[in-house]
Amino acid sequence: KTKAARVSHLRAFSDWMIRHGHVARNPFAGMKVRVPTRLPDYHGPEVIRGVLAAVTEPRMKAILSCLYYAGLRNAETRGLLVRDVDLVSLRVKVRSGKGDKDGYVPIVRPLAEAIKAWLPLRPKEYEKLFPHLDHSGMHEIFKKLPTLPDGGRLHPHALRHAFATHLLEAGVDLRTVQALMRHSSLATTGKYLAIT
Repeated sequence: KTKAARVSHLRAFSDWMIRHGHVARNPFAGMKVRVPTRLPDYHGPEVIRGVLAAVTEPRMKAILSCLYYAGLRNAETRGLLVRDVDLVSLRVKVRSGKGDKDGYVPIVRPLAEAIKAWLPLRPKEYEKLFPHLDHSGMHEIFKKLPTLPDGGRLHPHALRHAFATHLLEAGVDLRTVQALMRHSSLATTGKYLAIT
């Protein structure tokens, strides 16, 4: 991906050089870089649920549950506000930071239970559901998780991948998974079909 991006930048720069009369032709015009398709890591439902079951600390369990049971991105989880969580209608408003990808995601029972356990313990003076949770704090949470049976380690995006893959395995159609993941392209969601 890095090589493809660099060739694209050089191609665009060379086009600019041609327009301004500095060079006669674009040496990068015919150059193509094939980006291999890399499948996301796969961890079965029993592995992910086993890791979540081993977590007893309420804040940590709520954070991991947001990533897995709602398929939230790392930044979306860190940015959740208390007012975004509706435990009556069982949905959470997701602010992606990209504007066009904001939306609502349903709250399933394990996520609702994790949030209910965390809410009375959280500092009330903050708007955020997880005050003081930043990128390094998220990294620390994942360092505390047990090693997986295959010797690997989980990371935040692996839980999002697991969310999509497990839904498809359970028979949820691709369009619904696309909506839940808030992907603008069906092709982005389609990569999970190769795993299932």
